[in-house]
Amino acid sequence: MVPISIIPPSSTSTTDLNQLDQSFMYTQLLKKNLLDMQYNDTAKHEFADYYRTHYAKSDNELKKLQKFEQQYDPSKVIWWYPKENFIYQLLNDALRTQNTEIIEASNCNPFHVYRGQGMSYLEFEKVKNNEGGLLSFNNFLSTSIFSTVSIAFAESALGNPDQVGILFQINIDPSISMTPFASLDNESYFNDEKEILFSMHTIFRIGDTEPIKDRLWTVNLTLTSDNDQELTQLTEYLRKNIEGSTSLYRICSLTTMMAEWQTAEVINKALFKTAPNDNVEQVTFLNTNLGQINFLKSLPSNHPSLATTYNNIASVHFSMAQYSKAQSSFEMAREIQQKSLPPNHPSLANTYNNIGLMHKSMGEYSQAKSLYEKALEIQQTSLPSNHPSLATT
Repeated sequence: MVPISIIPPSSTSTTDLNQLDQSFMYTQLLKKNLLDMQYNDTAKHEFADYYRTHYAKSDNELKKLQKFEQQYDPSKVIWWYPKENFIYQLLNDALRTQNTEIIEASNCNPFHVYRGQGMSYLEFEKVKNNEGGLLSFNNFLSTSIFSTVSIAFAESALGNPDQVGILFQINIDPSISMTPFASLDNESYFNDEKEILFSMHTIFRIGDTEPIKDRLWTVNLTLTSDNDQELTQLTEYLRKNIEGSTSLYRICSLTTMMAEWQTAEVINKALFKTAPNDNVEQVTFLNTNLGQINFLKSLPSNHPSLATTYNNIASVHFSMAQYSKAQSSFEMAREIQQKSLPPNHPSLANTYNNIGLMHKSMGEYSQAKSLYEKALEIQQTSLPSNHPSLATT
């Protein structure tokens, strides 16, 4: 089951963009960075060295790695993709270059591809309720030109009572500019599969949903074009509001915001090695960001700044429908704020609103109402009577 991120329709106002799903921002920045990176033979050996540490106790996997180092060639990346499990991650390279055959319908007529998978009830409701919005699969997306193959995958999810089966029907118009997608025909190790692979984090427009039978649904998606107005606005928002001169610098900023301090620190130190000493802007950014990372890591467990970080982490889990993890982080934020802030502080009201929204999404309306009322009570004592936050609550 490939995880997804969803951007609701008409989420391009300043208010909505300020609440943009951080996992969506992270995946889009990561994708752009991978597309911008330059790869050479050294990268192949670095990749193998990295995975060798993970497979140190597996002679079988080490043999595969050795064979990969000796035989891998970029022109055969799709052949390697399904052959060995660890090769999936090599597609960072495959879909950045033009070593794979990009599908171009000779007559430029629109066509469909399909994907079948399971989805939790809550995540499916989120898709249904956001018709017209944007959806991103947070991985490379494998599809088929045959609906029967994909329906079989969707039906296999019905064995799990907590899931519904989803048949994604993806509409593609080759006549407009869009994200590259590749045919695995004659390229794959399994060359009898009619598989079509989309670049990582490809963005689709959500269409209507149609029932096939009990617990089995069709969800219509349309591949977005490069000039999609809402997508352009989202991209511009990322560029302006996540600090950093390049996508990798912005990933460094975003991982810091998301409390992924170890990742942020590794990226920060790697950027230090390549930043020109005479580039004052980059050196200042890196010193400031590393200082922020070290500061946050050193804070006592009840510091108010950590409450903001826990709220950010919870928002990411919430957007991925990981509600138990989201609730844990939201509760951590609330616990810290209750100990470190006045009882009528607006930040505490925001946290109550966040937890209320999570319960509402889970269908727990009475708990959501109670939390919304608690947030409203705080806001009524701490904010002016005409403050916009009161209307929102």
